[in-house]
This record gives sequence, structure tokens and C-alpha cells, in this order.
Amino acid sequence: MGEARGSSRTPFGFGRVEGSSVGAQGVRGDRSAVCGPSWRLHAHLSHRSAQGRRRSDGDPRARRLREVSPDPPGTHASRGSRLDSRPSAAYRARSVVIVFEEVSFAYREGDPPAISHVSLRIADGERVALVGPNGSGKSTIAMLTNGVLVPTRGRVLVDGLDTADRGSIDEVRSRVGLVLQNPDDQIVGATVAEDVAFGPENLALPADEIQRRVVSAINAVGLSGLERREPHTLSEGQKQRLAIAGALAMEPRCLVMDEPTAMLDPAGRASVLTAIAALHGGGRSVVHITHDASEILLCDRAIGLRQGRVVYDGDVRALLQDEDAMRALDVQPSPVLEVARLLAQAGVRVPVDADASRLVDAVWA
Repeated sequence: MGEARGSSRTPFGFGRVEGSSVGAQGVRGDRSAVCGPSWRLHAHLSHRSAQGRRRSDGDPRARRLREVSPDPPGTHASRGSRLDSRPSAAYRARSVVIVFEEVSFAYREGDPPAISHVSLRIADGERVALVGPNGSGKSTIAMLTNGVLVPTRGRVLVDGLDTADRGSIDEVRSRVGLVLQNPDDQIVGATVAEDVAFGPENLALPADEIQRRVVSAINAVGLSGLERREPHTLSEGQKQRLAIAGALAMEPRCLVMDEPTAMLDPAGRASVLTAIAALHGGGRSVVHITHDASEILLCDRAIGLRQGRVVYDGDVRALLQDEDAMRALDVQPSPVLEVARLLAQAGVRVPVDADASRLVDAVWA
């Protein structure tokens, strides 16, 4: 299949999904079937072959949450937050990977926008938690970051490249890798190595460069030794790490992950979080969509969405100390955080990011 430049409308009308090496098979609401960073897009492709091949030739409290009451559209809360969103001097010193400038997006003409007037920046090397209730626009933002969707209004810039400019879409997708919640929606190769190679192959890179990227990505997520395994034989945690490796093989500056641990057991979750930490430690930016307080604590910054608008942008610890804000943003407290709160009510002060051993120490201090 040749390059499919240009855009096509979704089956639902208004929101656009953009294609490159592999054509769009469909986008449904906040759950696009995006199969990798160079543009692996399918909708569970029922036509896959028997071999499994599916490829084609400052003060943190200055940013406290505002207007998080569940007011209906048209009231003060739906008009957006009154945040002090001025970044710190340290943040301003970083180069910026992703910029949203007054971005709105609707999936169908005439429908309320999924997100409205969103402005935000993701800096180089940041790890950002994107939080909010279901339907608040988190997955829409994820798909806007690398051009799977393009704004109805406003613009998204990646390293200064406008995602609506289809002439630079391959460059955009090589800079921002997208990993969705269900790894089965992203796996396209007959083997682990073939799946990871899919993106670089679609960029027509030399064979030795493809091999280098495949080996590097597989090692980075801890799947070394499984190169010849068929993906369907992997555990759910291994599949999710494979999806991350597929994105990593494009050598992006930023990885955007939509609830990557939501479908995993504790062991799989731990393995994926370890892989994400290693990638962030290597200098990449990470945007991590999650509801889990323990995962939010791993991030440098939290961005909260309600009704398609940014209502919080600031320190993760300040957010997790605000029970009203956590409820409004559907953040699920970890057991350790719940115990820390009970201790605080009893007069025992414990940091919000304390682990279990520190809780024990605080009780017996």
C-alpha cells in the first residue's frame, strides 16, 4: 500500500483522522485504534493473515484547582479555570516539545466539543500525569499530540511543527509516540521483533538502522530474548511493553501513554512502570494518562481536565493533598495514601508521597 497522504473524515463526520503509511480504519470517540508511532492504525483488522501479519507494503499552590464543582454546561465551571498557569523559571528554561494553543476539538459537527480552549506545554524531559473523569477529553488530547486527530480550532505544535500540516506528519509522529490502553489494538507483527520493526520500516530506514532500533527498543523495555515470540503468547504486561517498544523504535522525544497499566495485574503493572521510568530517566518526555494516585506521584506535574477544559496544572503533591480536587478529577487514592490521611487526622504528619515503610516509621516515631 502506498503512502496515503491527506486527510479523511471519520465515519462520524466532523473530527478528522489523518493517515500516512497505513490508512485510517476508524476512530470512535476517545478510543482510536492507533497501532504505533509511524502510523499503524487499525480497528482490530479482522482481515489479518493466518501468520498474524497486518502490515502494508514557582509556589505550587498558586496552581491549585479552581472550579471543579460538577456544574452543568453554561455555568461558571464550564467556562474554564482561573489558574495561575505561569511556569516556573526552571520550566521556562527547558525546551518545549508539545504546545497546545487554544485547541478545541469536536468529533461531529454540531456536537459539544470533546475539548475546548486547551492551552498547555510539555517540556523536554518532563513526566506529566494527565488526569480527569472519563469523558473529560484525556484520550482526545493524546490523539491530538501526534496528529491522529487535528484541532477543530487552535493548533498543536510538535517541535514547532503544526500537526495539521500533512507535509510534516511523519516528522511529527517520529517525535511523539502514542501508546494506547489496550496493547492488542497496537500489535501488528507476527513476532516481537517484527512488530517493533514496523514503524522504522515504514520510514524506509536502512536495514542496519532498523536492526539497531529494534534491538535498542526491545532491550529498553526488558523483552530481550523474546524477539521470535508471537505476540499473542505474551502476558498482558509483556504486550504493553511491546507496544511501548514499538513507539520507542521511532526514537521519539515524547511518549504519550493512555492508561498503559489499566488492564494489567500487579506484576504486569510493575513491569510497565519500570519500563516507563527507565525511558523517562533516559531523558524523554512522558505524558501519562492515569487515575491512580501512586502513578501520579511518579510524575513531575499534573494536568487535570473536566468537561474538556484544563482546571488544574501544577504540583502533584498539592493535588493529592486536596481531597475535593481528587474527587472532582476522579483520582483514585492508593492504600498508602488513605492510611497517610488517617494518620494525619490522628495528628501524625506523614508526607503524601510516603511509602509503607515510612508510614510504619511515622507510627512508631
